[in-house]
Amino acid sequence: MISADGVVFIGTQDGKIEGIDIETGEKIGQVKIRGNFSATCALYKGDLVYVRRIGQPTLTRYSLKRGKTVWKVEASSVMTEPLIAGDKVFIGRLKGELDCYSLDDGTKLWTAKLPAQTHSSPAYSRGYIFIGDDDGTIHAFDEGGNSLWRFKTKAALYATPAIFETTLYIGSTDGNFYAIDAIDGTEKWVFIISNKIYNSAGVTDQLVIFGSTNKKVYCLDKNTGEQKWVFEAKSIISTAPAISNNAVFIGSLDQRIYALDLSSGESLWSFETKGRIRTDPILIDNKLLVASENDRLYCFEQE
Repeated sequence: MISADGVVFIGTQDGKIEGIDIETGEKIGQVKIRGNFSATCALYKGDLVYVRRIGQPTLTRYSLKRGKTVWKVEASSVMTEPLIAGDKVFIGRLKGELDCYSLDDGTKLWTAKLPAQTHSSPAYSRGYIFIGDDDGTIHAFDEGGNSLWRFKTKAALYATPAIFETTLYIGSTDGNFYAIDAIDGTEKWVFIISNKIYNSAGVTDQLVIFGSTNKKVYCLDKNTGEQKWVFEAKSIISTAPAISNNAVFIGSLDQRIYALDLSSGESLWSFETKGRIRTDPILIDNKLLVASENDRLYCFEQE
């Protein structure tokens, strides 16, 4: 789910990317993806760059203004979100490859081989690209695809790395949450919860926040890993957090979106959507957008 110019774009399981007016909730258009496969998307210069999970073509740039495909690439099965950095797009391929393409014409610029399959979407910071694999290794590459360092966890990585300044934050299915130096790949600290972590973290100037399969949301000091607070929902935490001012918004498989006080972790409010929430909530101006599996997109006004 992404937004631009008052419109939110969201991929559906029946093979469409729908554009919805944020103010009114009205559908203003859609892009039909060939075949009934879910797709994820990003925006580049007003165009949609979208990835099909399965099938061909896998990677496409689509002009919203002209309603036409600019280019398309057959890139094999992709299970990650597209990452746009500058005039390049990066995708992690299921069979264990990180691909880099030119956004201008779709030319493949390079491929970096990974030792295992990948479900972890890539992240970018300061000329570095980071991606995790199913073997539990975080890889760092430069913009030319050259390997810089590797950091090994004990189980598969599904989360997208969160980056703040020169520190990378990521949880693993080994039950640990790691802070790693993004420059040299050394461990800064580790927080042990002994439950799997599938979703990405949110980071502020002082805090890092993430959820786990043990139904809990954790808030840690981002510099030391010291626990500040913990909140427990009624089921598995299933999204990354969205953070705004002094509030944290996060979704759960108990079908609720939770608003938590950033300082204390106390519940401010929760809303039951009648469907599991598996898509990360997003904040746009003073609005919170939440998608759920009952085929609904919810918009909440922030005070």
